[in-house]
Amino acid sequence: MSDGGDIDEAFFNELFGNGRHAMSDAERKRKSLLRLGYNAVERRKPQDMARRRRLERNPEKWLRWYFPNIFTLPFADGHRAIIFSILKSDASGKNTVVAAPRGEGKTNIMRYMSIFLIVTRRSRFVVVGGWQIRSASEAFSTWCIALTSERLVADYPEFCAPFAESTHASRLPRLHWKDKDGRIESEPTGAAIKSARMQIVFPDGLGAMAAGSLQGDIKGLNITTTSGESLRPDKLLLDDPQDTDRADDPAFVDEVLHRIDTQWLCLAGPNTRISMMVACTIFAPDDVGESLGKRKDSIFIRIPRVTSWPKDFDQPDSTSRRLWDRWFDLYCDDKTRGESFSFYRRNRRAMCNGFAVSWKYRYDKSKGDPDALFGAMVDYYTKGRDAFFSEYQNQPVAQNTKIYDLTPQCVLSHRVALPPNAPPEDAIFTVLTTDINYSYGLTYELAAFTKGQLCHVMAEGVWCGAPLPISAKNTNQTQRQQSVRLALENFAAWIAAQPWRIDKWYIDAGGEQFETVTSFCRNARKEGRLGHAMIGRSGKTYNPLTRTQFGRVRGRVYQCYTRESGRWHCFDADFAKEAAQTSYITPIGQPGSATICDGNHRDYADQMCREVLAAKGVMETRTGAAAGVAYKWNTLPGKHDKLDTHAMAYAAAGYEGILSIDTETHPLAPMGGGASRRNKRRVYNG
Repeated sequence: MSDGGDIDEAFFNELFGNGRHAMSDAERKRKSLLRLGYNAVERRKPQDMARRRRLERNPEKWLRWYFPNIFTLPFADGHRAIIFSILKSDASGKNTVVAAPRGEGKTNIMRYMSIFLIVTRRSRFVVVGGWQIRSASEAFSTWCIALTSERLVADYPEFCAPFAESTHASRLPRLHWKDKDGRIESEPTGAAIKSARMQIVFPDGLGAMAAGSLQGDIKGLNITTTSGESLRPDKLLLDDPQDTDRADDPAFVDEVLHRIDTQWLCLAGPNTRISMMVACTIFAPDDVGESLGKRKDSIFIRIPRVTSWPKDFDQPDSTSRRLWDRWFDLYCDDKTRGESFSFYRRNRRAMCNGFAVSWKYRYDKSKGDPDALFGAMVDYYTKGRDAFFSEYQNQPVAQNTKIYDLTPQCVLSHRVALPPNAPPEDAIFTVLTTDINYSYGLTYELAAFTKGQLCHVMAEGVWCGAPLPISAKNTNQTQRQQSVRLALENFAAWIAAQPWRIDKWYIDAGGEQFETVTSFCRNARKEGRLGHAMIGRSGKTYNPLTRTQFGRVRGRVYQCYTRESGRWHCFDADFAKEAAQTSYITPIGQPGSATICDGNHRDYADQMCREVLAAKGVMETRTGAAAGVAYKWNTLPGKHDKLDTHAMAYAAAGYEGILSIDTETHPLAPMGGGASRRNKRRVYNG
């Protein structure tokens, strides 16, 4: 039994007979008071107030004294930058981003400095966030253990004494303060641990801490103390707030930045402006950390592991480079690894001329590393230059993630003097393509192709007549498709009034509008009007050998048929998209190039560039057979429907034989003649 209430166990049993007889009301009251004594925590003064005040003036010494098992090495410039930024970010009113090398203890400093902020009364409510829920859970567990530290409890009893008594979530709320005279306060201490929410509340409303994940919902975070006061966060610390696998994806970066701006930076109350401190490692150029650091209202501190490389190390034939290469050859061979240490000692002066690191204590003594320079080069050579510059230097090497470089300026440079709606003199095929987005309109492009395999965009835009736009929140799928059908009829009437001479009209039938578009096109053909349904497939799923296919495959486009839905065209969307984009980087007049009519096409040019082709390659099955072409696209924020309509135009021209697209180059294209009709009853679900 705890000695907090000074209760004699024998006396307790004598009074109540160990529970063997019924108790009177008076006995119950006395037992309640005794239980209150059992849950009493002595309210006492700090063990050494002078030491406490002295250490609070130096956070480095504070961390090393109160948590000696965590911070075993002297601090480096990167650690000091994080500590300084945590303390000063609110004072400056600016957000601070510190990019420090991987594996140097950024996370531990963030977690234990959270406690420092609370116990030194620099903050009332600290929130620590990270990308993974696991990181938030580990931060919460760290706090629960740290608050029972013997040294911390001794010098900060008003904050930690209840947690030293118990960290059990159900017992903590029942703890009461007891003064030196033994009097027990009627109100509980107010200390609490809320495991499900990963929150810690300190006694007497002195403060609170919470951990969370950027993938969760953090809006409206607040804590009510026992006195009825509502605490809102006033300090925000983010630890590597991104998914490393998607750090180079602009769409993902934009999504995370939006979440930080709209949720995390809006946690403060009405009379407080919260500032944010971010500790991170830069994984890719313009990732979340670097994007936050480059903002005008941010202070960006970049700490590299290697602050200065050996003289002429970047030159392959230099003395230092040849010595390091020779050293690594010795180090990699188990038979000569011991000799590599001797080689380093003998040639250290020449190898390390001009060489410097930011933390001289970072090296593995257990493996025989003589110093931090040696340890840094082990990581550089074993992990490779790209990984080292990303994980340790915070200067990731820009990867060649573009197969070709398309910019809006490239598209606009293909503008010619022909007025809108005017075809080239030698045009032999004109196609209208339409992409459906019921939330704002029908995106269309009118393109003319010539014998010389040139494309000219005669008109482009977005039609938004009745009944568009349609809200997805206020309608069900049936209602939306009825509206889409009416919109297509109205759009067809509008097309008929234009000065256009159209050979084919292709309409995107992907997604939930499949039956609507195929039905519209089937009825249009019966009435002698234009209309062909078209569906795009990614390169890895495009398969001209599907059971619904019939006829020849031309330009990576084939027809499909079912009795229920009629006919539609299926095309390799990735291949067509690549052809559409490269049409604007191919010099005007060369086969496959595109031009656009005179006018303002800025939005068209922007949308043409919002998908960036990063890589592509033929996939293989386990037997080595080809299984499709995989394309990797990086999608930028914003619409790209006009790129889709331009790609559909190139797919249509390929199918009509206007463009010389070799279908046999596709690994799944049938050799020779077209495939026969099979299983016309197969149902397609869109």
